[in-house]
Amino acid sequence: MAVAKFKKINIIAHQDYKKDILELLYDRGFIEVISPTKEDEEIDKNSQPGKANTEYNLAKVKYAIEFLSPYSPNNLSFFAKLNYEKTKTSIKEIKSLKREFDYVKAAEAAEELSQRLNILKSLTTKLEEERKMLTPWQNLNLKTGEDLETDTTKTILGTIEEKKYDILHNTLIKKYSELEILKINNDGAAVYFFIIYSKNHQKDLLPLLTSSDFKAVELPGLKVTPADRIKEINRELKKTEEDISVIKKQATGLSEKNLGSLEIIFDFLTWQFQQEQIQDKVIFTESAFFVLGWIKARKIPELEQMLKKITNSVEIVILKSKADEPMPISMENTALIKPFEFVTNIYGYPKHSEVDPTPFLAGFFILFFGLCLTDAGYGITLMLASFLALRFLKLSTDLKKLVKVLFYGGIVTFFAGGLTGGWFGIVLEELPAALSWLAKPLIMIRQIDPVKDPITILIISLILGYIHLLFGNAINLWWKIKHGEIKEGLVSSGVWMYFLLAVGFWIITSQDIALVSLKKLALYSVYLSMLLVIFTQGKSKNIIMKIFGGLSGLYFGVTGYISDILSYSRLLALGLATGIIGMVINIIGSMANEMVPFVGWLLMLFIIIGGHIFNLVLSLVGAFIHSGRLQYVEFFKSFFEGGGKQFNPFIRESRYIRLIKNNRNHVGG
Repeated sequence: MAVAKFKKINIIAHQDYKKDILELLYDRGFIEVISPTKEDEEIDKNSQPGKANTEYNLAKVKYAIEFLSPYSPNNLSFFAKLNYEKTKTSIKEIKSLKREFDYVKAAEAAEELSQRLNILKSLTTKLEEERKMLTPWQNLNLKTGEDLETDTTKTILGTIEEKKYDILHNTLIKKYSELEILKINNDGAAVYFFIIYSKNHQKDLLPLLTSSDFKAVELPGLKVTPADRIKEINRELKKTEEDISVIKKQATGLSEKNLGSLEIIFDFLTWQFQQEQIQDKVIFTESAFFVLGWIKARKIPELEQMLKKITNSVEIVILKSKADEPMPISMENTALIKPFEFVTNIYGYPKHSEVDPTPFLAGFFILFFGLCLTDAGYGITLMLASFLALRFLKLSTDLKKLVKVLFYGGIVTFFAGGLTGGWFGIVLEELPAALSWLAKPLIMIRQIDPVKDPITILIISLILGYIHLLFGNAINLWWKIKHGEIKEGLVSSGVWMYFLLAVGFWIITSQDIALVSLKKLALYSVYLSMLLVIFTQGKSKNIIMKIFGGLSGLYFGVTGYISDILSYSRLLALGLATGIIGMVINIIGSMANEMVPFVGWLLMLFIIIGGHIFNLVLSLVGAFIHSGRLQYVEFFKSFFEGGGKQFNPFIRESRYIRLIKNNRNHVGG
């Protein structure tokens, strides 16, 4: 339930143990290696001549994998990829593969196929564009590569809108005697034609054509007619398609033969390159080396123990970090709360001086989420879908957190839906008599009908908002007091907590809800809280200016809190929208069943199932976004700023393989 404490350390050891120590760090992910200070950089560092070569080979292998993957006989679907089981292997087996498999040659073979395929695809595109251009002119009995100009005439090809053609045609025939128009094609939208005219008319003819929206066309110079060229293009396209088919078959064969090995080599080269990169941050002397980095404080004893197994000639020096030095962040929460780190991380990581908001937002987020959906049927569906995804799919860490949040959301949605009578948008009172055994207990469970009594839900939403904001101030006050900033905590949050409590106390008494005999005391409490705000929120030392500043703080504070609390009315709006859309889907489905003969029942099933899936997805997105917004905008501003940097340990990760740990050796050259 906190941000992990980090220490800055320097590992000092003899050069002879560099490989083993770096391998240990890479294998276990103990530290985030950081660059040395300018003073430290004055120590000579070994160059890494092999790094550029590793990076180059890694890029070639990556390109080959990306090209060959679509041609793999085992190419997986989207859902199969989610459930993909990585290849299990060991460093010993990988090194053996690296010696025996010429991965550079295999990658170059894939690259060559890719280049040939790209050339053929470009040629196909070029030929198709040329055919598209020539198709409207296929009735033109001219070779455009020949000179269409004589000593006295010129020829121009072009198009015009069909409705304007007759007007232009008649105008030109009447105005010019030495002119001929030949229509070539009419596709319903435009007319394709050419004009042979005397050069004597060129000066005034071309402006006339332009003003009539005539569009000149430049066809490629052809030694054959357009129709013959189209036949040639079709033959060339057929040949190109055959060549592409051959290359794809070759790519399939190459993929079947080399893709698996290339994927293993990719992970190995990635590890090698990362280790070479990290050595840019390692300081070397003639006989020793130094590794500077951040480590979780509780991990230091474990690291010391493991280093001693390698050599006794190693020292861990704990360094004092500077106040303004960016320290990495790692949140540590219980298994129940950990999934909600996904929600926090959307906003950002806490700074090392801030409280981790995850355990505080978890309950509110999931409650708001359930109120936004308020349909028990959707809650059951969400629980089931989330459970199946967690049980059968291999999800990434972040995706697993999200799915667990949705599972918890499904539970709360189920209870919220039961209490508000939401069951797939069904109006319980309208269920057939044969289902009265089901309707009666569901009606008994229902405590509030949001459609008939939306005001009650609105009041509950606003009360939850009031509690949420009050809790945010309480967290800030507690954190400030814990870190010795008592005055700052009381001024920034304590005073406003008292104000909110006083106003709440006054509302309860003035509305005769409870403690009616204490109305005056409640009112005086509000006055006192206002005075406290006025005299604590003004920052000026001048008493007059301090009061004006306090009044300004009171005004903006009160209007801000009213605005924030009203924001929680979205819980009512989204909950109502989910239920009403569900009801409309059911009504439309019922109408389809009654109006469409024979297959009406089938159409009804399609509408109801498809409609409710759509409504669930849409409502799910809205519930998640708006529940998150209430945390980020209303809740966090009281105590949380964010902007921390995630802990990024130096650790071995793989995309395609799962390393067998009990057979692990060093990664190297």
